[in-house]
Amino acid sequence: MENEIEKEPTYVLFGNEAIRIYKMSLKLLVTSNHITYKVGAYVDVSKFVKEAQNWDDFIEINEDDYLKLKISYLRSLNSDKPERSKKRSIFKFFK
Repeated sequence: MENEIEKEPTYVLFGNEAIRIYKMSLKLLVTSNHITYKVGAYVDVSKFVKEAQNWDDFIEINEDDYLKLKISYLRSLNSDKPERSKKRSIFKFFK
């Protein structure tokens, strides 16, 4: 039987401006809608290096901050989608 070593992921925040705001306040970064950043959890170094080449800077963060930023990012993606109107259109009656 092979003896496998389970690797703990490393949590990373990408983006120079996001890092500066993160160092001041996580809450400020979460509420900033105009900041471009990405967070990731990496076990494989090659995947991290490939992603790091796309960004101007990165910093290691803890798991709790990673989860908060990931949730905030996903919420921002959902809020960018246009809402469908729940009102019934009067024009449907004339078809």
